[in-house]
Amino acid sequence: MRPYVLLLTLVLSGFAVAQLPESESENTTQDQAQKNELSQLLGQKKADKPEVNQVNVIIKKNQIVEEYRHKGELIMVKVIPAEGVPYYLDPQARNKRTGAHSDLINSGVEPVFWVIKRF
Repeated sequence: MRPYVLLLTLVLSGFAVAQLPESESENTTQDQAQKNELSQLLGQKKADKPEVNQVNVIIKKNQIVEEYRHKGELIMVKVIPAEGVPYYLDPQARNKRTGAHSDLINSGVEPVFWVIKRF
């Protein structure tokens, strides 16, 4: 009688294991549907954000202006004149100027930065 009980136990356990993939397949299809919805929502959310680094090139008659932005904020401006050496403007320099002569420095004159030596 023991061999029959053992055989019956093995057969029934095989049916139980065979039934698991169907219930798991239903769960996996639901999981896949949820993942697809989440990926679509994340794709829409990512599309709204500006690029991390961005360079805008403005071509004028006598010069080319390159605006460098990081997360939408203007970091640096490079001006390439038709004749002469390129120079840089720092739009954030106005916030950095402090000290005894800050009134004179903050009068509206923008400093120009030149490249002296490249390494």
